Amino acid sequence: MSRTSRHTAARHIRTSRPSDSTHPGHPRRVDVLPADDRQGPPEHLLYVDDILRVTCTPMPGPSVIRLAGEVDSSNSAELANTLAQAWRIDDELIMDLGRVTFADVAGIRTLLAFTAGGPVHVRDIPPQIRRLMGLMGLSSLG
Repeated sequence: MSRTSRHTAARHIRTSRPSDSTHPGHPRRVDVLPADDRQGPPEHLLYVDDILRVTCTPMPGPSVIRLAGEVDSSNSAELANTLAQAWRIDDELIMDLGRVTFADVAGIRTLLAFTAGGPVHVRDIPPQIRRLMGLMGLSSLG
């Protein structure tokens, strides 16, 4: 089995199939998810690790950034870098948190920093994230 890969700063860029084995805990970056049968614009994979996946769907209006999985201290620095790069995609964004299953204080701080950086509408905030934000004394994201 052959793999084509490139290495940059702290990221492992994969151009092979997702089923190939990789080192656990190493983030992977690829350009576009494989096409499937659903309608609509393609979803681009911006970041993935063992517990988090970040995708972007370019739209005629604001593009949609979707997070799925866990946002915590193990991936918050990489998430911050990935979200900072999202401003190159569009100058107005929607961040969908509907598939976030867990966030710790570091994750919430990363999301808050991103929303403070420009026009971002945050949607589908899970109850557990709203609760943590309340415990942190925060009223809302974005």
